[in-house]
Amino acid sequence: MHPRNRYRERPNFQDLVKQFPELNQVAIVDVSGKVKLNYKDAQALQLLSKYLLLRDFGLNLELPPGKLVPTLPLRLNYIHWLEDIGDIAGWQGKDSVKGIDIGCGASCIYPLLAVVQTNHRWHMVAIEKAEDSLQIAKANVLRNSLEQYIDVRPQVAGGQTILLEVLNNHPDERFDFCMCNPPFYDSATGVKHQNRTGKRREPSNASTGSVEELCTDGGEVSFISQIIEESLQLKDRVSVYTTMIASFAKVIRLDGP
Repeated sequence: MHPRNRYRERPNFQDLVKQFPELNQVAIVDVSGKVKLNYKDAQALQLLSKYLLLRDFGLNLELPPGKLVPTLPLRLNYIHWLEDIGDIAGWQGKDSVKGIDIGCGASCIYPLLAVVQTNHRWHMVAIEKAEDSLQIAKANVLRNSLEQYIDVRPQVAGGQTILLEVLNNHPDERFDFCMCNPPFYDSATGVKHQNRTGKRREPSNASTGSVEELCTDGGEVSFISQIIEESLQLKDRVSVYTTMIASFAKVIRLDGP
């Protein structure tokens, strides 16, 4: 956990339930009177994320059923890591920082967190392929009056690239960074084979998310390999390329510089 991450310490669920009584639907009180939440319950995860976002960031989000529920500690970690990269890259001296989120999902969580966490100094382009998620993401941005800072765009219909076609439609745009939480699993095998080595512990949280959020042809290896290939063409149109990585099944090897 990043040292600046506010969730290094578990939230006080007793206080949270008092502030947001809807959490009583999913709260568990043990024999000592301590309030707990069952992280394997998808509804509990959804309500917890919803109210932590509201309490800690002033963000009011629709988190629809059937879509990925953004657990906040890891999402906030990513923002903090990007802030650290920015310290090295010299972003602190800029009036504004511009980033692009690949596959923002229905919640549009990374752009929303990025803008609020940096006191509106970062501006984000959020791209999304699934039409239903795209519309909900736009609504979440409007609901929080952040459309001045976040531009939600569709990925090119029928397009075969991740960034190239989106950026080529806006040839003058330059970005300080891109970020991505890629689909981890291969469409050929699906989520049911997520414990690929047989050695990983069962996940502590409930599994959430639609097929398009979780699976892609070739899994994360293919997806991230394509981002790297495209970066060789885009070059300095994006200064820093970043992505989340779950577990590479093979080493990526690219020919060329």
